[in-house]
Amino acid sequence: MKKLLILAAILFPMLLISCGNPNQTGPDEHEENPIQEADADIQTLESAKAILTVKTVITKNESSINLPSSVAGYDGLTVSWVSGNESVISINGAVQHQSGTGSDSVNLTATLSLNGKTATKVFEITVYQTNAELSDEEVLEAAASDLETDASELYAEYLNADILSPYTLTLNDSVVIDGNEVSVNWSAESEDDHFSLSGNNLTIERDIVDIPVSLKGTLDYDGETAEKTITFTIPHISEFVYSYENTGSNYSSLDTRTYSFDGNNLVIMHNYTRTENGETDEFVEGYKYTYTVDASNKILMLTRVKIMEDGTWYTKSEYRDYASQEYVVYANAMKKVDAYPTLANFAEYMGGGEEEMQEYLESHGFYEGGVSTETAVRNYLDKEIEWMRNLLDLPVTATHSQIIDAMVSCSIEDIVDGGFPGTVAYDYQIDYNTSSWENNISFSAETAFLAGKHSYEQKGYWRTNSAGSSASLNYDMPDIKKGEFSFSNQNGNSFEGTAKFNSDFTSFVFLLKFLSSKTLEEDDKQWSVTEDLTNKKITVSNGHGKTFDLFFYPKQLY
Repeated sequence: MKKLLILAAILFPMLLISCGNPNQTGPDEHEENPIQEADADIQTLESAKAILTVKTVITKNESSINLPSSVAGYDGLTVSWVSGNESVISINGAVQHQSGTGSDSVNLTATLSLNGKTATKVFEITVYQTNAELSDEEVLEAAASDLETDASELYAEYLNADILSPYTLTLNDSVVIDGNEVSVNWSAESEDDHFSLSGNNLTIERDIVDIPVSLKGTLDYDGETAEKTITFTIPHISEFVYSYENTGSNYSSLDTRTYSFDGNNLVIMHNYTRTENGETDEFVEGYKYTYTVDASNKILMLTRVKIMEDGTWYTKSEYRDYASQEYVVYANAMKKVDAYPTLANFAEYMGGGEEEMQEYLESHGFYEGGVSTETAVRNYLDKEIEWMRNLLDLPVTATHSQIIDAMVSCSIEDIVDGGFPGTVAYDYQIDYNTSSWENNISFSAETAFLAGKHSYEQKGYWRTNSAGSSASLNYDMPDIKKGEFSFSNQNGNSFEGTAKFNSDFTSFVFLLKFLSSKTLEEDDKQWSVTEDLTNKKITVSNGHGKTFDLFFYPKQLY
């Protein structure tokens, strides 16, 4: 937060203020609601239970059945078995065929265990007797059972190998039952980017959420056919790590970003370390989100629930309290300058050195006319406080102390609302063979342009750059009809300030905070806004020869 205070103090003349009622903070609508470990274990057990598979038809030439003690992809989970008839199938999978020409039915009960929690699944197994001769229909039934078991075991090998990049499995194109070959043709029930089928070759590609897939095997034996549908779950990629090291003649730096997904929550950690001339600086920030995913269209919906500052995680309400405590320092420093406008107090308020602040005042024209340093500081602060009063629509009778308190309160809400912006849609992408990323797998996301939404509802930037001029408009706080606007006019002068919109965002008043000794022309203050959302464009114009076409640019997720 210290870095935040310094930046806020130096850039405060251009700070966007977003308050209606400074004392009304509203509900903490994005508090984290963590899933209890017990509930998570139950969900894991149910998920593993759904994919646990065993062979359900055992022909007379088979002497055992595989009873797995674990489920691929579920570390720490164990499976134990109980047989309903151990004289036919024992708990270690040994099969004893009974005399006769028919079959016996045995219930096998699997108990899945994880961290003291359990779930059960019952399989009804058909065991053919020693002299049984299978009909074509029974051959197909046995083949379907083998097909599912073989495919599941093959998929389990893939899961245990933990292969993150796209990988191709070769499925069996035939099954042999008591010496009889049954052919298999495969088709995908809902083929997409996550799994594609060519003949009996299934290519799997992971995502940031689990992807259920469904395959259908069509079995053919002696002119008779049967179908078997097999479902799998492609597990999500749990972590993406970016790391870039840069070394110069007298410095080295390491930039690391980690994106951790668990299927419901995303944690982003950003670590930056720089060593220069023997001194090391480290910067660490973190963000926690809940998320949902439209994997088919690669849309990620993120809701931020925590922010890390100074090594501590904060929810929205905690972050507001934290920012409030820090901004007391800022308010007191500004009031101190207001009471005693010395260069030393001004430097403390702005967060810089006295020499730096004197140069700042000189560059902004506050020493013109040969005034004293105290007068220069006084004029700066008076102009800033008057700007605050106008921006907050406070009465002319408001004292400097009241204006400062109102501004600080609004600034806190700006920071909190900016840190917890609600649910935001992102277009995301997973790429392979990418350098600087662990396992050569990269992840990127940028705010999506939402169809049917106005320009002020889009979570991106609007800007343009053209010959001789440029402009940008950020709808930072649309709920209270304020944003940031900047432009460079034809003679090279640059201006930046606050846009105060009308009720339907079709126009705004440009309120300039001084950036230099130059003043803004009167005809630059009122601007109109026209939307062309088909082309992701808005046009802003002041009716006096200044017109800019601004285009949508997404914000990157870091």
